[in-house]
Amino acid sequence: MEPSENSPPNEGKQKRPPHRFKKGDPPGPGRPKKTALSPEKILIQEQRRELAKKVADLRLAAKEYTNEALGGLVGVLRNPQSPPGAIVSAASELLDRGWGKATQIIAGDEKNPVRIQHTRKLDITGLSDEQLDALEQALERTILTIEHDPNEGGNDGNE
Repeated sequence: MEPSENSPPNEGKQKRPPHRFKKGDPPGPGRPKKTALSPEKILIQEQRRELAKKVADLRLAAKEYTNEALGGLVGVLRNPQSPPGAIVSAASELLDRGWGKATQIIAGDEKNPVRIQHTRKLDITGLSDEQLDALEQALERTILTIEHDPNEGGNDGNE
């Protein structure tokens, strides 16, 4: 149905149900905001903070031996009496520290291809209806693009 010049702009368009989230709605599942934590959870949080501090202190202390450790690796590498396995290990460690580890390729095969799933939570409670519409359209385009990947050549892996 073509909208006429005198009709409202939304006339003739299919109406969609209102979005599930509205500004001011209560938060989703989980502990409601501003609810006091139980004593057990407070204790667990304190223990985690203490453990994180101990780990940070240990790392700082270990870093003080960096020059000595590197010198030891170089010493093993240069010592002609070092076993070949020790020389290779020392060289590998020095190269990894200096240049970073080599990139590892992750590959599957035709029957079991590697699939990557990325999940991210997105708080959409403060978005306007227009922003929600734009987000929905972008997601639909993304899903269509993934479902109809031209590089797959029509093979959906269900053979």
